[in-house]
Amino acid sequence: LNLTDIEELRHQLDAIATDVVNYQCEVSLQVPRTQDYPWLATLLTKRVKRIDSGYDLKIQRQILKNISAQVVLTPRKAE
Repeated sequence: LNLTDIEELRHQLDAIATDVVNYQCEVSLQVPRTQDYPWLATLLTKRVKRIDSGYDLKIQRQILKNISAQVVLTPRKAE
């Protein structure tokens, strides 16, 4: 994720939210600083809810100090 260019970040989160809903993904936010997690989670949650207001979004938080911020999507298993 590009945390320094907010416009680019918005585009990235829009695309991620679309994939989350389309592929029924579980989300892991991997961020280098604890304070990055809440606002990124909020931005992603709002985008997912805009696409599908009933979607049960589950976000896992991982603080990994030696990486840049990233989102890992894991498609849910078909039942």
